[in-house]
Amino acid sequence: MSDNPFLDRFREQSRTSGKIKPQAPASDPNADSDKPKKSPSLTAQRAGSIAEQRIQAAMEDGMFDNLPGEGQPIDLNDDMYIPAELRMAFRVMKGSQQGAPWVALQHDYNNHINRYQIWLRNNRETWAVTSINEQERLRRELQVWVRDLNTIIHQLNAIVPNDSLRVGLVVYERELRALESAL
Repeated sequence: MSDNPFLDRFREQSRTSGKIKPQAPASDPNADSDKPKKSPSLTAQRAGSIAEQRIQAAMEDGMFDNLPGEGQPIDLNDDMYIPAELRMAFRVMKGSQQGAPWVALQHDYNNHINRYQIWLRNNRETWAVTSINEQERLRRELQVWVRDLNTIIHQLNAIVPNDSLRVGLVVYERELRALESAL
């Protein structure tokens, strides 16, 4: 008996059901009885047919009935961005309601970029009628936004597992032109 009760039950039912016939070794009438007999090699096709027979017999015996999760949808949302060698660890973390470390940073980045875009839109609308001193204050504020965004981007890009998840840096000069341009 093995440590796996499912396997033990399967083997016992397979033997007693008679649905899986043990394959007798091929006998060669010209073979010497003194020589040890070689078992036929297990080819992939033969192994596949044996496996198919056993699966079919198990299905007919009802071994796949009433399994945990029966009737539940299969979760096909496997994170393809997680390297294969880390997937098991991340599944465990996900099961304990924790996510991949970069997910929180992506969330912070998205929140920060959304707030920045609102700030940019609001200030771009009034840029033309804003005083020189106020424009200078907005330029300094823009520098702070760009610095903060780039800090988050550097942190995020350092830990994402795939280059496709990397985010480009925010360029101050380009953002300044966007701020100064009228709608």
